[in-house]
Amino acid sequence: MKRFLVLALTLTMILSMTGCGSKGEQPSTEAPAQGETNTADDSGEKEWGEAENTWLSCISSNLLDGEHPFYQAQVFFDQCLREETNNKYGLDIYVGGQLGSDSEMVEGCLNGTYEFVLNSSGLFANISDDFNIFDLPYLFSSNEHAYAVMDSEIGQSALDSLEQYGMIGLGYGESGFRNITSSFQINTPADMKGMKLRTMDVPMHIEYFNMLGANATPMAMTEVFTSLQQGTIDGHENLSMGILSNRIYEVNPYIAVSEHIYTPIVYAMNADYFNSLPTEDQEAIRRAAARSIEMQRPDAQRQNNKALEIMEKDYGVTVTRVDKAPFMAVADEMYAKHPEYSDLVAQIRAADPANT
Repeated sequence: MKRFLVLALTLTMILSMTGCGSKGEQPSTEAPAQGETNTADDSGEKEWGEAENTWLSCISSNLLDGEHPFYQAQVFFDQCLREETNNKYGLDIYVGGQLGSDSEMVEGCLNGTYEFVLNSSGLFANISDDFNIFDLPYLFSSNEHAYAVMDSEIGQSALDSLEQYGMIGLGYGESGFRNITSSFQINTPADMKGMKLRTMDVPMHIEYFNMLGANATPMAMTEVFTSLQQGTIDGHENLSMGILSNRIYEVNPYIAVSEHIYTPIVYAMNADYFNSLPTEDQEAIRRAAARSIEMQRPDAQRQNNKALEIMEKDYGVTVTRVDKAPFMAVADEMYAKHPEYSDLVAQIRAADPANT
């Protein structure tokens, strides 16, 4: 098993025992100001901290600006936490990487600096090898297939594996299927030969894109726009809403809809903190996570579909819906190199609702 820092852009929670934050707002397409928190309660109820028993801790998060599956995941989780715990817990939302990089967020939750982290599943593969399976290319045929697996014993087993490293896995939201942006049109893997492509610092992602002929370059998302602008990299891969929210279309006018990897969002808490809570609070937090995930998944689908439409119609991006067959053929070669996953892959593919 391995534990090392990873790069990207996401979220966390900071413990406070005196007072902070308050009710999260529904996001609009305009990003909130960096570091902005919402302290007004439009319902007329008391704000947190006005009475000694109104809250136990403040859960803080770091997220991408504006509308985005990660943002909405936090908004829904905040709403459900407050409802399930009668305002005893909630999220205090920050934007723009203010609390640090992905590596700092994940490591912070691991060592207890933060109580909560909400991040892409691939980043948890750097903590528990059980998550590697979810980053194999073309593993899931649809969103519904992914949900069926994440909500099964397979998904739960990966969540449970986190506890030995100091985390409690609460469930899986949705980031979505990932596509490729570039400074030139991509139709086949041959077009990617020698391409400098930013990826997440996830071993399976790096291996797959190198096999496609690209030069996979792990990089923090905060560096991607400038790197594309300066020609340090030629493209990157991301979910469609991530491409839109980071304005990648301004420097990469081509999108290849490859849907090569489906990325779940993992909700996790620091184990020491979670286990220190009363049983009824633990149960309420689990209920809140489950409810928010049920709300967030269809919303993530909506956002990603909308993002492609916006970039194609409003920003003039050339969107190519590639023939996936040659990309999947390279994925099959990668699977052959990893026989250790063959049994689990067979179980996952058998769980596809389309096969029943």
